[in-house]
Amino acid sequence: MPDPRSHFAARYRLDGSERYFIWYTDEKDGVLLALAGRLATFPDLPAVVQFLSQRGLVLEPEQSGIYDFDRLTDWLGQPNAETLDCLTMLNTWNMLADIARSLSLPMHGAKESLDVYDKLFWGSNIPAVTPAGQKFNPDWSASEIAALARVLSSGLANVREAAGYAG
Repeated sequence: MPDPRSHFAARYRLDGSERYFIWYTDEKDGVLLALAGRLATFPDLPAVVQFLSQRGLVLEPEQSGIYDFDRLTDWLGQPNAETLDCLTMLNTWNMLADIARSLSLPMHGAKESLDVYDKLFWGSNIPAVTPAGQKFNPDWSASEIAALARVLSSGLANVREAAGYAG
């Protein structure tokens, strides 16, 4: 039976190295695994295409931006509202959640921080949901920044473990 999911190459940077993993969309989005508990990662797009082709799967032509986990690591070293980019953090949270779900790993603090997630969502000012001429600039409390850092740190630790990074 053909795989109904759409597969996309997701480029990421971690510890100064750029690689790819494969993200898919379905009822529940996720990432492809190489082995149980291990994220399938690739050095370049041809390797992604080859991996998918060997499984009878097709790479969708759209490219995502880069998930810059080095930049996230820097932010986590000194989490603060001034350097918080809502859209980048929202996209990162979503991808880390998809990775965690695929690996059956927790993202500590995510369920308790849904209000922080909502604030990121509205602060992203996505055109489809933000009324024309309006912009939401959230005010962040120290506890909200700490909660966000806790969630993203947990997700990043999952990536490091599943991709084989010592960090």
